[in-house]
Amino acid sequence: MRKFLVTVLAATAALAAFSASASAQSCKAEEIVATGRASLTEGGARRNAIESWRREVLYRYGESWAEFERARDSNVERCAHTSLGILLRCEARGKPCEVPLQASSPVFVFTPVTCRSTDSKACDPYVKAMQLKLTAKGCRTKPDGAAGPSTANALRCFQRKANLPVTGSLDLDTARALNN
Repeated sequence: MRKFLVTVLAATAALAAFSASASAQSCKAEEIVATGRASLTEGGARRNAIESWRREVLYRYGESWAEFERARDSNVERCAHTSLGILLRCEARGKPCEVPLQASSPVFVFTPVTCRSTDSKACDPYVKAMQLKLTAKGCRTKPDGAAGPSTANALRCFQRKANLPVTGSLDLDTARALNN
């Protein structure tokens, strides 16, 4: 369990180094516009808009394009009250840019998934993304963003299915298999 947590934390830390090295990227000419779900706060409405944008880009182009932070001309705007006047709704727009992966890139860093109030207090958006991928591949775990025993069991399940060494921790080969 401790080894797994250290691996996940190293993956999250590697994201910062990876972000700086991925400056040469190809971007789509088409701007994607998405409206998020309504929220009581402007911050919540902005997060919902970005999440909607990511879902739309993921559907159209795939995971390597779905990072709003890397999108060209990205912006969250047009935040306005709904017809009831209490809830806010925002719009996210941007031109998706591909995150190039080289052999030395930490491909075990997944596109983050927004943590919600129902998730663990220690929710990590990258762990939650991995948990959702594991569940989609038939190895169920609660996608709460906290790496625990059920996540390690789901990793073992997936590693058995993918004919990988069964360690219960996230390694490069397991991440590559999860991303395919």
